[in-house]
Amino acid sequence: IIATANATVQVKDIGDAAAAISALAESRGGYVESTEIGQSVAVDGTSEPAPSDPGYGWISVRVPSAELAAVIDDLADSGDVLSSSISKQDVTSTAIDLRARVDATRASVQRLTELMSQTGTVAELIEAEVALTDRQAQLESYEQQLASLDDQVAMSSLQVQLTRTTPPTTADPAGFADGLLAGWNGLVVSLNALVVAVGFILPWLALAGAVVLVIWLLRRARR
Repeated sequence: IIATANATVQVKDIGDAAAAISALAESRGGYVESTEIGQSVAVDGTSEPAPSDPGYGWISVRVPSAELAAVIDDLADSGDVLSSSISKQDVTSTAIDLRARVDATRASVQRLTELMSQTGTVAELIEAEVALTDRQAQLESYEQQLASLDDQVAMSSLQVQLTRTTPPTTADPAGFADGLLAGWNGLVVSLNALVVAVGFILPWLALAGAVVLVIWLLRRARR
């Protein structure tokens, strides 16, 4: 069974939490696979990176499979565990198939080795050597795949995403006075704008009134 896990932990300090998780993995017989503190992104499409964000980080560790659950429980010592998950994959059939291929290929290499010792002609010797080289390459490939599979089964991978705790916001005692002053200033500006608008409209209203009066007098005179 290959077990992999993911967790998200909210911490006060990203660097200290990463160091604590690293020490936790080593105390359980594991090691740190990779880590990143902060992130850098390009600014305005240029190649120059932006300053690292200290509020972001992650660390990937490998621990013995039997210790995976205990390590996830101990993450609470570094901060608040917001989420965690474990996924498992059964690779029994794959392991059995690889072991069968290793045994068959190893037997083929042994037979070819014996055949080379009994070969009489140069052509037969070259043909047997080519076949032996091919079988040995296949054997090494199967052995590496099997070793990698055994390593994944024995050592589980845990990736922890670290987020920084947001400090609580406190009320500003001067906030009310500042708001009152800003409101008064806004009222004065609005009144000034209203006075200017009225002053701008009055001449047009006087002109419109005069036109309406002339039209009314003409219509009355006709009647």
